[in-house]
Amino acid sequence: MARQYRMPDLMDVRLCDLLDALGDPVRLHVVKLLLARGENTCAPLADQVGVSNSTLTHHLRQMREAGLIRVRPEGVLRWSSLRIDELEQRFPGLFSWLATALINEPMTPTSPQRIAP
Repeated sequence: MARQYRMPDLMDVRLCDLLDALGDPVRLHVVKLLLARGENTCAPLADQVGVSNSTLTHHLRQMREAGLIRVRPEGVLRWSSLRIDELEQRFPGLFSWLATALINEPMTPTSPQRIAP
């Protein structure tokens, strides 16, 4: 039986937790990649972000526990995707704002950039 990954129910997702998850440059880079490419597994994301698989796994867990992503097990793979439709119901405009904010945000695999305050 495949492991089930717990994530908060939609009504339990808090905006402060989402923003906290988005506050890390690695996690923000992952969001940008998932927005652009859709569902993905850890190894390609880790390679594109420029971190180890174990480091990315840590960040994906933080994102899942905040309610930002869902994880779908398939054999030995774990597919991560943004909860766009659900979170747009709870926080209308969140992902359109995020996508717009990230369009011109320079991020390289070896040095993710912080968003200026």
